[in-house]
Amino acid sequence: MWKVLSHGITHVGRERKNNEDSFRIASDAGLFLVCDGMGGHASGEVASQIAADTMVRFVALDRHRPDFRWPAEVSPADPEEARALDAAVRVANGAVFAGALANQTHKGMGTTVVGMLMGEERLSLVHVGDSRIYRLRDGELEQLTEDHSLLNHYMRSRPMSAEQIRQFVGKNVIVRAVGLRDAVEPDVQLQDYCAGDVYLLCSDGLTDMVPDEVLAKELHAEREDLPKAAQRLLDLALEGGGRDNITLILLRIVEVPGEFRSHGRETLPLGAIDTTPGFDTRQSGAAARHSDTMPAVPRVARPMARTQETIRRVSDITPQSTLAVPPNPAPAPSLPQQSVLQRPMWERSTGRMPRVSLDAVPPPPRPPSLVAGQPTGRDPNEITAPVIGQPFGARPLVTPAPQLEVKDPDTAPIPPGASTVPPPSDAPADESGDATPR
Repeated sequence: MWKVLSHGITHVGRERKNNEDSFRIASDAGLFLVCDGMGGHASGEVASQIAADTMVRFVALDRHRPDFRWPAEVSPADPEEARALDAAVRVANGAVFAGALANQTHKGMGTTVVGMLMGEERLSLVHVGDSRIYRLRDGELEQLTEDHSLLNHYMRSRPMSAEQIRQFVGKNVIVRAVGLRDAVEPDVQLQDYCAGDVYLLCSDGLTDMVPDEVLAKELHAEREDLPKAAQRLLDLALEGGGRDNITLILLRIVEVPGEFRSHGRETLPLGAIDTTPGFDTRQSGAAARHSDTMPAVPRVARPMARTQETIRRVSDITPQSTLAVPPNPAPAPSLPQQSVLQRPMWERSTGRMPRVSLDAVPPPPRPPSLVAGQPTGRDPNEITAPVIGQPFGARPLVTPAPQLEVKDPDTAPIPPGASTVPPPSDAPADESGDATPR
C-alpha cells in the first residue's frame, strides 16, 4: 500500500501586490492542486480560487452523487482517476467562464492548473497552461508536463536555436488556460507508484527564477524533509528576483504495509474534506504553508454502493425534504378502444382515432350580445342573423347590413339608420397626421 506525504507553500513575491496563486491539499479526496490566476484587477485571484474550489468539490463530492453523469467529452475507456481529473478541469472551466460573464470587472480572467489525484494502482496527473509537474526519481529530475505556451507552439512548428529561445519575447504567453473560453482540453496522464518518488507541483513564479538543475540538486538533498526543501526553493526564487507569485507543493511516495480505509471514493460530508490550506493567499510578505499526511491508497469499491454507510453519508450532505409526498392518484378511466378494422377507411389509413360526437359535448352559454337582429358591438354596420339548421349554442354568422349605391354623396338621400361616418382610409398618414396619397 502507498502513502503520500505533502507540504505546500506560497508567497506573493517581491514585485506583485496581490497573490493570484492558489493551492489545495485535499487529503480525504487524495487531490493536490496548484492554480496560477491571470486577468488583472484581482481577477486572477478570483479565477484561481474558483477553479481550485470547484475541482475539489467535484472530485470529493459531486462525482459520487446518485444522479451524477460524466460529461460527454470524457472518454469512458479511461481509468476513473483520469476521468475524474479531466471532468473536474472542464467543470472548473465552466465555472470560471461563467463568473467572467457575470461580472464585467472579471472579464477575460483565467487560470492555469496542475493537479494530482491518487488512484488504487496509479497516480493521475492533469495540467493546463504553463504551471508544471516534476518528478524526482533515483536522483534524476524529470519534467512530466509540457507548457501550453506560445514558445512551445513555435518550437513545434519550426526549429529554433538556443539563442532564439533565450531571446524569445512571448515566453510567458500561454495558448491554453482554464476559463478563457467556454471549453478547454486538459492534458491527463497516468504514472505508476514508486517508493521514494518526490513530485513537485509549482507555478511559473518558481521555474522562471530557479533553473531545473538547481531544483534537482535541492530536492535530492532535502527529499526526506519536505518543509525544509519547500522553504529552500522559495528562498532561491526570492533571491532570483521574485518577479511573480511563487507557489509549490511537494509530495513524497511512501510504501507502507496493512489495509487502510478508502479515501476519495465515497460521498464525504462537507466537514470531512480538508480543503482549507490554513492561510490567506492575499497576504503579502510572509509565506503561507500547509503540510499534511496522505493516508494510504486502499482497495477501490464502486462509488455510491448501496450500503447503509453510503446512505448515511449522503444524508449528511443532502438535507431531507420536508414536503409531504401525496399518494399515487387512481388511474383515470380509459376510453373504450376500437380496433382498426372497426374504424372507417379514412381513419385506418391516417391512424387517427374516431371523432367524438358533438351531441356528447355540452353547448357553451350563449353570449347575451349575440341576439338575432342586434348589433354585434364591433361594427355598427354589422348585425347578427340566425341561420336555419345551425345547432344551438353555435355562433351566428355575421352578415353586413345592406348598403345603397350612391352616385353623388352630396345630393343623394341618406336612408334611415344608415351611418354618416365615412369609411376609414387605407392611405398611410404623414407626420402631421394628414393622409398621403399612394
